[in-house]
Amino acid sequence: MEKLFLDKEITIDELCKGVEFQVDNDEVFSESENESYFDSDTFKTFKDEITDLENEYKPKLFSGAYEPFSVYKERMEPVTSDKKILKEVMKRGSGILIPDKSVVMMHYDAYLENQEEPFDSTRLRKRPYKFLFGDNNLLPGLELSIKTMKKDEMSRFLVSPDYAYGTMGCPPRIPPSAEILYEVEVLNFYDSKDAIEFEDIAPEERKKMSFEKVVAVYRCEHNMANDLFRKGLCKQAIARYRKAANMLQDVNVANEEEDEKRNVYLLKLYLNLTQSYITIQTPNKAIIYADLALRIQPKNPKGLYGKGYALLMISDYERAKHYLSLAKEEKPFDKSINEAITKLKQKQKQHYEWEKRYSKYALACSQRSDAANK
Repeated sequence: MEKLFLDKEITIDELCKGVEFQVDNDEVFSESENESYFDSDTFKTFKDEITDLENEYKPKLFSGAYEPFSVYKERMEPVTSDKKILKEVMKRGSGILIPDKSVVMMHYDAYLENQEEPFDSTRLRKRPYKFLFGDNNLLPGLELSIKTMKKDEMSRFLVSPDYAYGTMGCPPRIPPSAEILYEVEVLNFYDSKDAIEFEDIAPEERKKMSFEKVVAVYRCEHNMANDLFRKGLCKQAIARYRKAANMLQDVNVANEEEDEKRNVYLLKLYLNLTQSYITIQTPNKAIIYADLALRIQPKNPKGLYGKGYALLMISDYERAKHYLSLAKEEKPFDKSINEAITKLKQKQKQHYEWEKRYSKYALACSQRSDAANK
């Protein structure tokens, strides 16, 4: 295999432009295919979800370069025939190896030897890195490493300077002839490059895209948003759902069939946005998207439930009762709908008791005032 190396020094500016990973700056729910939408666990608080996410990524798997690289090498297997890229699987993935032209979402940490803190890390930036695999976005060693990975896999790679920053390194951060230890987690990948390419198209040109092309982008954005939501990254998921919804709203449809399909996709996005905003305790926005969903399908039980639940959150009890009752008519035995109705009755009872106490207190104050004025 031909050696890959840098024949001249690279500045930090050049590294940022062409080599260093960049965070996906889009602030980022498509409807799940199963019927567990109303599962009460769906609506746990955003704080709880972030706690779960932090627990998932505690450093029991990824701990930094605490050991000399020679120790890691003893338990690693070669990725390339020249043995200049070595691999240790920390958590096995599932499915197929990542194919070229896939949109990949991953976390990574990059270490120099005997370095406890990474010199580059998506985890520290708290955003996964998204890229189009196979388009030379990465250092050669890291790209060849990821080529061996599957969805949900977590692995450690030791990359020689020939596949990294070469004999020159990248002073002052990367010394000459430096081996790099990468710890990588593949969150997911999507067999589509449409979403990446869409971002490079001018806004006026996007509106001219065919319906089929826009749907391909929608599916990719939708899947990425779903993963973000499931990992507790609700705000980032919301941004992607909204982006996909705006894209579908702007696309020109050629016939009634395309218009019907667009409404199906928009319904899913509006329902997911309703759920996402409820999860992050933003009921007013949840109501807006529930209304949009109900315009498309007035008797949709998820839309009715979402609007009723959001109204309950803002103490609009009469309207909440109306929409939750309609949802119960559509799904009379749904656990979450019935739990919400029970919660509504409790809130109404508490509110009624508070009104009684307040009225009694106000009356007593008025009587004392009248007595004092006589």
